[in-house]
Amino acid sequence: MSGVAYHEAGHAVVNLRFCLKLGPVTIIPDHNKNQEGSCTTERERGDGSIDSKVAIVFLAGYEAHLKYDPAADFGSLAYDGVEAIRLSHGRIEELRSTAAQMVENNWRQIEAVAMALIEDGTLKGEECEIIVGSIDEGKDWRVVLEWYRESIRHLE
Repeated sequence: MSGVAYHEAGHAVVNLRFCLKLGPVTIIPDHNKNQEGSCTTERERGDGSIDSKVAIVFLAGYEAHLKYDPAADFGSLAYDGVEAIRLSHGRIEELRSTAAQMVENNWRQIEAVAMALIEDGTLKGEECEIIVGSIDEGKDWRVVLEWYRESIRHLE
């Protein structure tokens, strides 16, 4: 489960770095869809102008998983790879290199999102944003996330 958490966290953090709208992120398996986890990137259908960014987001999951566990079995990652190739327009190696660099540059943020996923199973996109932003600002992400959740509970 930890590998899946790092995988989905890689998708989420790189997604946020591209300022793409992030939906729910989960490590709860969906056996009907044959998914160990998922990270929802919300974008307009047919918007080809951001294809390379979305391809990098797909590749970032693999790169984060690989950094976390170099010996992992990646047989279940076929969907991410197929989508990345489809969106790369022949630039897959260049985009994979970019994804690997983005994972390296954002490793602290990826680790924190992965830890939160391991603890909670699912995060809202806004919660991932709070975690990443907290680390960027040098704050304790757990404290800021708890404050956010308390604030939301008071509004409901």
